[in-house]
Amino acid sequence: MINYPVKFDLQGVKGPDSLVLQEKNGGRILVDVPVVFGGKGKFTSPEDLYLMALVSCYLTTLETLSRDILDYKIQAEIVLDRGANGKVWCLKAVINYEFYLHDDASKSNFEKLLEDAKGYCFIWNSVKTELVINTKIC
Repeated sequence: MINYPVKFDLQGVKGPDSLVLQEKNGGRILVDVPVVFGGKGKFTSPEDLYLMALVSCYLTTLETLSRDILDYKIQAEIVLDRGANGKVWCLKAVINYEFYLHDDASKSNFEKLLEDAKGYCFIWNSVKTELVINTKIC
């Protein structure tokens, strides 16, 4: 078993248009309810954070495995649905990555790393959401 404790010590402060989650180390996130669920939609929603976690886990894993990435572009979306029990859940996430590498010579090795990284991305391995991942190397 890997011992990697992740803990938060947060203070929630209700602002006029958002909830501010303040970490003791100074980091903070402004969170808002999406318009579709009756919120103002001015700030990051829990749904945005979920999608960002899916996107960033793969990116940080790749950054750990390779130094060939010069830049990247990402388009991502999630599909919410109601399950048989009536509860809303994330049915599917579609994530499109475009990777720009330092040189063409690193492309063949990078293609293998794209597959390897999927196995290391613990967030992807932890969710029941269907993941549709498209990658393009430029």
